[in-house]
Amino acid sequence: ARREKARREKARREKGDVMKYRISGREVRRRRLNAGMLQRELAAECGIDDSHLSRIERDTFPCRHLPIAMNLAVALQCQITDLVTTDECAPYLDDDGA
Repeated sequence: ARREKARREKARREKGDVMKYRISGREVRRRRLNAGMLQRELAAECGIDDSHLSRIERDTFPCRHLPIAMNLAVALQCQITDLVTTDECAPYLDDDGA
């Protein structure tokens, strides 16, 4: 099962659907709340399940898929680079970044 998952991930990466960086769940949540949207509204607009969005926002599911990231950026009216983080410790930092 692990080999199959790695093979699928490699195939997606080669296809160009997987990003090198991940989406910051904290930033998605902040922007969603500022826009006055519910999780289910944003999820529906992005074509994903609201439980999937919940896991993205809590950083328990590292979102690296470009189509989802693009849909999130469009729905939140921002650039995709506004949602991307390179810091793997980002979910564990407090709000002031320390």
